[in-house]
Amino acid sequence: REEGRVEEDDEGHGDVKRLKTMRTIRSNEDYETMVFSKTAAELRLVRRETVISTAESADKLKESGCGSREDLRDWNCIGRKLHLAQISLQNKLSKKAASEAAASADSQANGTKNNHVPKAGDIFQADICIRLEEDANLQYIFNGMIANCSEDVKSLASMNQESFNDVRVNRGEYVCFEITRAIDKILAKIFQLSRLYAPGGLKDHFLGRQAKIRAFGLIVSGNRRDFESACDKVRAFFVETSKNPNLSKNLINQSIPFFLCLVNHETLYSQVTDLKLSVERLTETTEGLKETTEGLKETTEGLKETTEGLK
Repeated sequence: REEGRVEEDDEGHGDVKRLKTMRTIRSNEDYETMVFSKTAAELRLVRRETVISTAESADKLKESGCGSREDLRDWNCIGRKLHLAQISLQNKLSKKAASEAAASADSQANGTKNNHVPKAGDIFQADICIRLEEDANLQYIFNGMIANCSEDVKSLASMNQESFNDVRVNRGEYVCFEITRAIDKILAKIFQLSRLYAPGGLKDHFLGRQAKIRAFGLIVSGNRRDFESACDKVRAFFVETSKNPNLSKNLINQSIPFFLCLVNHETLYSQVTDLKLSVERLTETTEGLKETTEGLKETTEGLKETTEGLK
């Protein structure tokens, strides 16, 4: 099948784009583009970025309450106790629903009830949702952007503390990560992950009933102190949410490892700068070798002329 071609997959309704690397992916967000640019240079994969809700999947969301205002309110309640930044509803709706929510601001101001109801045509997107077409270690996929796995990656799932370095992703398995430069958007990003991949969410519709997710994660930027604090809060959030059956069914599966990764924009920029300098040095070296070669060529020609003269 042709690389880069978008098509509908045999399983699930999410779009399908076959790639040989994620490095070619471009985003409107500079930080996201930098993250993609530091992923594995060679890795055959399928990227699934967008899914459009059908009547069936919308009914499932309504029945489970996954991604609903009520869900969000309960999440915010737990998050508030843990001092996690609250989730803004308008930003967490689907693209289409968010536009409708903004358009109905006047009616809300007048006290009119306007709870968004999931429906066919709602559009949802994922940052990194990839299915590997060859076996690979999770570390290999993201190794170019993470300076120190022991310090910059934390395993936070309440039922799976598997090490980042030990996760082996087999062909056909999924890796699902979100990206945000703002560390205070962590709870909002977990909310998005859960709506896309939780049992009561869009997972079956998006990826197919048989799809196996090998790892979840978030890639964030920030200082070390805020990162460590966020890790403790997210770990506590997963524990608290898992205790509530109504919330846990709409939370990403805690038996699947979840990793919070610290990847600073400045670090990525410096890596790119170092690469640029290395290329420039290589170019200078190549030019120097070219000049040396030309000099040797001239010397050879001179020796040839001298030899001819001696004859």
